[in-house]
Amino acid sequence: MDKLWLILQISLYVVPLVLIGLWLSKSNLTQRSKTFLLIGLPLLYSAHYVSTNALTGWPSTSSMPEDFTLISHHIDEPDKQKGDEGRIYLWINQDDNLVPRSFELAYDKELHQKLVETKSIRTDGQQVQGRQTATSSSSTNKSTGNASLSFSEKKKKAPPAKASSDR
Repeated sequence: MDKLWLILQISLYVVPLVLIGLWLSKSNLTQRSKTFLLIGLPLLYSAHYVSTNALTGWPSTSSMPEDFTLISHHIDEPDKQKGDEGRIYLWINQDDNLVPRSFELAYDKELHQKLVETKSIRTDGQQVQGRQTATSSSSTNKSTGNASLSFSEKKKKAPPAKASSDR
């Protein structure tokens, strides 16, 4: 399904370009204008694809923030029979931002275990603080680069001090 979707997306960009190329071959524009259009259109298409791909609502595969609050997770375990490598999806907030973000990571057994352990913290009504730390070990996740994720109970912030009123 993913390959078919990719082919469809590419064809939606290539077919109009070919049609414009055919139209330009019959037009009276200068050679310089035709060349500019045939080079500029694919650049415009590429920029459009990259910019709108981030707006689709799908989980991001970009690098995660260093510190974040874990809201939830979903784990798709690997399935050797289907050839599925598995994925881990994290729903997080960064810097107490009210808008959560979703991230897709390659499946990692160690990360899976850490996330299972965070469930008890969230069940108790506590928030889970996540941190991405650089590491040189072999237990790194492809999607987080050369980094490891760790989780702990988030410390509650003390309320601001009340101002005393001298009346």
